[in-house]
Amino acid sequence: MTSRRDLLKALMALPLPMLSAVPESSAASSDAWEDTVAAARREGKLNFYGVLGDLSGKFAKGFQSEFGIPVDLIMMRPGEMRSRVSTEKAAGRVIADVLYNGQATGTLLQQETGALLPYGDLPLASKIQPPFPVDGVLLPFGASSSGILINTNIVSSADAPTSWFDLLDPKWRGKILMDDPHADGGGFAMFNVLYNAFGREFHERLAAQKPVFTREAAPSHRRVALGEFPIYIPMSTQYATSLKDLPVKILLPKEGGPYTIAIMAALKGSPHPNCARLFMNYILDQGGQRSVAENGMVSSMPGVDRLAPDDLKPFVSAKLLGRTDAAQMTEYFKIVNEIYR
Repeated sequence: MTSRRDLLKALMALPLPMLSAVPESSAASSDAWEDTVAAARREGKLNFYGVLGDLSGKFAKGFQSEFGIPVDLIMMRPGEMRSRVSTEKAAGRVIADVLYNGQATGTLLQQETGALLPYGDLPLASKIQPPFPVDGVLLPFGASSSGILINTNIVSSADAPTSWFDLLDPKWRGKILMDDPHADGGGFAMFNVLYNAFGREFHERLAAQKPVFTREAAPSHRRVALGEFPIYIPMSTQYATSLKDLPVKILLPKEGGPYTIAIMAALKGSPHPNCARLFMNYILDQGGQRSVAENGMVSSMPGVDRLAPDDLKPFVSAKLLGRTDAAQMTEYFKIVNEIYR
């Protein structure tokens, strides 16, 4: 088992950008944390529910590489995860140890089921910076903004939308691929934020454009790249790295974009609770946060923006328009069904 002195030496060896993320209390609580690490190694496995996209896989791979603990990753849409966790809790058979989702979905899940477990004294949690909320249950590690994806072979620079209102131009009628706002996910998050920002009339006009809905967010950028649609909304900046060498581009509207706070949460009664806590702390540490920066996300930890590649820095500092309010979700799903029939 690593001694306290060895632990301090290891912390001091961290590269400069992440040194600020090491809390002063680390040494005082190192013995208890070493016990958690040892217990996690004995558990020997992590069951991880992640949202669709590259980042879930990077987290799983990085954690497994650093700690040698196998990760069983299952990826799904936010709403599907909420339903699955609720069903497993009701059946008394908790499978996941930890989940990655948006803050609004995590809040609803906790309100509805109480399935989430306080994460306790994680060594790095005290360094989470504003405006990321800390409630002891939902661990915020970053945020992704959303914009407009275009096919650069079809949409000229003169026609490229610079505003959300540009999507209301009649020339885009029937040509917009849109994440389905009827389901919990990016489409609903966009609906919520743009409704609050621009009002009902904006969505009524957008609905009149006859957007084509999809619940397969992952391949949507390839449908645009292949020329099936010239535009897709909303396109999360966290998927920017998957667009390289494709004739597509994410545009950031001048009003700003909807953003989603990404959280990790542990599950009550899970089979590997210590692995869950070790994984959550890893997400806040250098390995996990490098993946956050390299996916064009705003980090909840200080100094991480410097780790972002130059081509992703505009996304890391993107103008943020608003985020989903969990308290509005039930009401707004009703409005979605009224407008987008």
